[in-house]
Amino acid sequence: MFYIKLVNKNYFKTSLIIIILITLLFSCSGNSVSNKETDKDQLLEKKLGDELLIVTMLYSDNSNYPYKKDWTILKEIKNRLNVELALEAVPEVDYSSRRTVVFVSGDMPDIISKTFSYDIASYTASGKFLPISKYFDQMPNFSAFIKKYDYMPDLENTRSKDGNIYFLPVNCNTQRVNSHGWLIRMDLLDEYGIELPKTFDDIYNATKIWKSYNPDKYPITSRFGVNNILSKISAGFDTIAGWSMGNMFKYDKDANDFKFAPTSDNYKTMLSWLHKMYSEGLLDVEFSTLGSTVYEERARYGEQFIMIDWIGNQNRYNLDGPIQSGNPNFNIQPFMPPKGPTGVYAGGKVPKYEQGWVINAKVAERSNFTQFLQFLDWMYSEEAAELTTFGLEGESFQVLADGRKEYIDFTRDYTVEMGINQNCLTVRRDDDFFASNKTQYVIDLFTQMDKEGVFKPQDPSLKLSDQEKDEESLYRSSLQDYVDQMTLEFIFGRTSLDKWPDFVAECEAKGRPELDKLYNAVWKNQQ
Repeated sequence: MFYIKLVNKNYFKTSLIIIILITLLFSCSGNSVSNKETDKDQLLEKKLGDELLIVTMLYSDNSNYPYKKDWTILKEIKNRLNVELALEAVPEVDYSSRRTVVFVSGDMPDIISKTFSYDIASYTASGKFLPISKYFDQMPNFSAFIKKYDYMPDLENTRSKDGNIYFLPVNCNTQRVNSHGWLIRMDLLDEYGIELPKTFDDIYNATKIWKSYNPDKYPITSRFGVNNILSKISAGFDTIAGWSMGNMFKYDKDANDFKFAPTSDNYKTMLSWLHKMYSEGLLDVEFSTLGSTVYEERARYGEQFIMIDWIGNQNRYNLDGPIQSGNPNFNIQPFMPPKGPTGVYAGGKVPKYEQGWVINAKVAERSNFTQFLQFLDWMYSEEAAELTTFGLEGESFQVLADGRKEYIDFTRDYTVEMGINQNCLTVRRDDDFFASNKTQYVIDLFTQMDKEGVFKPQDPSLKLSDQEKDEESLYRSSLQDYVDQMTLEFIFGRTSLDKWPDFVAECEAKGRPELDKLYNAVWKNQQ
């Protein structure tokens, strides 16, 4: 049950009288109302105030479910809370650059979606963002949620040097899972006589066989740029790259310090494997630039074998795949991440959340700030989890005999239709979500991955002062640009790995030793 401090005292008194009268009426008439029905009636009374609260948001618009003003999720939030979400929908491909413009200008909406703590690290000292941790004690639903599912270790990793947390977790899961994983054309394993790959050597051998049947196609592909595929493959080589690169320094638990990853033996081994895959036509030549539309067309037409993608997307591909590929046995499924040379799974180190929100500091100056906090807090309630994950009972989901919620029609894309279960507006996933849209095979697969510790907690984060950030800026940008450039040079074969010593020397010249000294001094002081 969600309790909220009503802003209007007269409204509270009136509501209380009405509730008492209704209770007496039903008592006298002999009718009984279930606790569940009573809760639902009371939930509908939870307006956050008499005045409409307008909350603006910078929203990353996904082309797979384009923003619609009449989405059910937006209507319901307005009807239930008297809160109108006014979204500035920016195409996903332009979102990062638009967000930077907003940060620099300071002309920000109330909420900036799809943003992580490291995205704002260089701006927090300016006072542009709300230190939301100062208000956790006013957010009972949020506090109960993070306690129940042990979120504080992940949130502590986002804490700034000044001691504040400026970040709210979004797309919150109830366990440590990573939906960003490995998919494979399962039907082709038997057809081509391929064993399900368990290691990166197996990946190489399996794709060689697939390539022999499809000489003009590429068995491994990716989208969202080079960072997508590198983040997943690097995990199997026990290093960091792409989205997981961060500041380029990887925590060494045994030594209790941070080491520069791009010049490590593991990073070189990863590049060697990727170059071999690329040079033999096993890695899509467009892996660093391929857009979502073409990628998904290739998936449904059966032109891809192994994909770095979000688990759950296979449901959509499998709807159209048998028809568009001409193969009635078409079947894409996730599989256990392969192990790399050192026996590490290509799963990765992940938090329990997948996205994030940051808040404009100016909202604290508004007269309706209390209502705004109540809205943020409501998004972590069970009611919000149900709405933003499943939609409306009887319309998009049903409650089964065992009490679990399940989507009514798996052939419908409720995200497109209703705006539910998505990156930016589903703050807390419903507890029933994990099993609701997955086959028993996928549920068992995730159970196995959890049992074998495929996904690890994130490494500790370094908390730099403003002065330390200034020192970092002298080296990090140019060094990281060089590393990114040379990573592709090595993969494409434009620069031979025989030139590795030259690469190492250039990293040294561009500031690797200075950053090493800085980061490890910061880490020593943090402990």
